[in-house]
Amino acid sequence: MDFFPSLSTQRAVNSPLRKFAWEVVAIHIMVRMARHLLYARPLSWLTLLEYLIKQYLQTGEAIYLDMWSQALAGIQKHMITTTRHSKLQFVAELPQGIGSVLSPKMDHLVCFLPGSIALGATGGLTVTEAWKIPNYWSTEKDQQMQLAKELTKTCWGMYAVTETGLATEIA
Repeated sequence: MDFFPSLSTQRAVNSPLRKFAWEVVAIHIMVRMARHLLYARPLSWLTLLEYLIKQYLQTGEAIYLDMWSQALAGIQKHMITTTRHSKLQFVAELPQGIGSVLSPKMDHLVCFLPGSIALGATGGLTVTEAWKIPNYWSTEKDQQMQLAKELTKTCWGMYAVTETGLATEIA
């Protein structure tokens, strides 16, 4: 599924529509660039990912939720792996792209991701509030919250195992 419908069918008739078209083009370019960077260089897409869910929560525009959901699904499918001994989940890198061997390292800056995953799963509400909304909570949201918890545990561990309490840049 492509993120955006073809812009060739849209006609910029007035200023608001023209502005919208340029915003879509800008987002389209940003996402296309991010696709090349997503799997090889996680830090290159961190800001984009963080703002996709925030943009959706602020505007309610489904396109941002769709992009967030697709990106998160890709991360879950291709980049989440587990350490051998301590069984901690982490976001690995794919230096050669999808289908290649994972590079078993995670930058400490990826540690903002669990919060963004939780934010997306709960829609910005507390877990208790989100559970109370009829037909809102799902197995998928449960899995996302579990992943957020596991990644948070890994991030905490990156700091906890050092004598100084400071994590290395890349673990």
